[in-house]
Amino acid sequence: MVQRSQTHYYEDGNVILCAGDVRFRVHASILRLSSRFFERLFAGNWRETNVQSTSGETTHNNNNNAKTKSRDDNDGVIGGPRIIARVNLVNKDASHVEALLSTLYLHTDTKINWGNVQPILQLADEYIFPRILARCDAFLSRELKKKPLEALILADRYHLADVYKSSMALVIADHASLSHRPEYYQLSPGRRSELLKAVKNREQFRVKHARSVKQTTKWSQPHWVY
Repeated sequence: MVQRSQTHYYEDGNVILCAGDVRFRVHASILRLSSRFFERLFAGNWRETNVQSTSGETTHNNNNNAKTKSRDDNDGVIGGPRIIARVNLVNKDASHVEALLSTLYLHTDTKINWGNVQPILQLADEYIFPRILARCDAFLSRELKKKPLEALILADRYHLADVYKSSMALVIADHASLSHRPEYYQLSPGRRSELLKAVKNREQFRVKHARSVKQTTKWSQPHWVY
């Protein structure tokens, strides 16, 4: 059963986002200014849009061909603005879309946390929301010491260079423990191989350094002459 979002259904909105059975009524101006994807999408004169994939493949029906009843021009909101676009977010979880919009619309109480950062990052990356990506990056930078493996997985997946560098060092330092966790295998085989190589090099350096210190200590001991 189709239902309106309890959080993001604004009567003065002019765009309908559809995720599963949930409808979000939002503002084209906010989406256009915040997302390069939607900026390009709204550059055309489209009435209905089915977003098919991350590559931006879409199918469109223009205003001349759209078969909609006149009452749908404002989605049933009396006196509301005409809906200029309907965007079907194919295979997107409504709760994830709500989390993204709650990060975009700052009047909500939603904050980025470990429970929502992954789906927010995924959608922000797919639909190119630079400011939301930056906020996720900032959250991970602050919190990565608490969950370095999770931070590394996300940083690697979404190309967050600073978070990647910092979390990589922490995972290398605690590799013996973290490598046994199921989440470790969310890293690509190539990335796991890189980690193993770094751990091996670190251990070789540690052994070499220990030997050097031992030799230095041996030769620095005083030799008493009687």
